Amino acid sequence: EAVATEARNGYDLFVIGVEPTVEASGDFAEGISRLARSFPGSLAIVSARGRHEINPDDPRLKILIPVTGSQVSRHGAEFALALAKAAKTKATALTVITPEASYERQRYGTRVRDAGETAKEITAIATALEQSVQIAQRTNISPEDAILREARLGAHDLILLGVSRRPGERLSFGELAAALLDSSDRSLLFLSVQTTPKADSATPARSAPAQA
Repeated sequence: EAVATEARNGYDLFVIGVEPTVEASGDFAEGISRLARSFPGSLAIVSARGRHEINPDDPRLKILIPVTGSQVSRHGAEFALALAKAAKTKATALTVITPEASYERQRYGTRVRDAGETAKEITAIATALEQSVQIAQRTNISPEDAILREARLGAHDLILLGVSRRPGERLSFGELAAALLDSSDRSLLFLSVQTTPKADSATPARSAPAQA
């Protein structure tokens, strides 16, 4: 109720970092879903794991950004690169070409070109922010396995994924987010950007959080 009341003041972003984050089923905990339902705008769900859970005062970050060519992914990349700049740390953008794309040569070629264009776009965003970014690509592997493997090999401690809310009472960001929520031993940040104005806000919405 407090969140719903405060949300009317026109906030653009609601950051949720509470425990428990996950239930035994691997889904978001009911408390997280209930908080998310009370806020109509953009969400950032944070789950501290590994080093961040053991020593929350350690300020170090090394960010992995799984990216596609979608607007949702682009918002996540912008947010991650801005966070990396503020933390004066390194970031890696990861594109994945899944196994099914290799069955047909034409489809595989399209995926490779799309991945290349996505990498160019992320590099351009990083340049505009004056933030360095490394580009990594993995092929013939599922997105979940590619992300977890890259996180281990690159010693990344935060995976930041741009996502979109799925319909339903239980908060869900889709299969990939659910798989990472269930399997990752690295900290997670899921960013869901609300791009439409909030009808019940008392004040006009400010800039979208991914552009801050």
